[in-house]
Amino acid sequence: MSFSFENEYPKTVKLNDGSKVVFRLLGTDDQQKLHDFFMRLPEDDLMYLRDNVKDPKVVEKWVSHVDYSRIVPIVAEANDQIISDATLHMDPHTWYRHVCSLRLVVDKNYRSKGLG
Repeated sequence: MSFSFENEYPKTVKLNDGSKVVFRLLGTDDQQKLHDFFMRLPEDDLMYLRDNVKDPKVVEKWVSHVDYSRIVPIVAEANDQIISDATLHMDPHTWYRHVCSLRLVVDKNYRSKGLG
């Protein structure tokens, strides 16, 4: 199963408070911005994440090894900062390849604004 996301992003949306956010695919140059996003998360949020996102090596691996046949990473950006990270996890080698899981983390300052 193959997906093409290049034509879908970037997308600009207006949140409930009128601010604008750009949704786009995670890029290879996003390592520092993504790490900075995770470092801003409250400790309570971090305990729900599967990986130690405060480790720069974890983020480096994600950014440098994107495999769109398995994982589609989408970030939301505002004011030159990543404010949300969403990943769509698929397994193209199973009988239920049409089923996926979504992992979404939103900056605490952007919650309840229509972002996620």
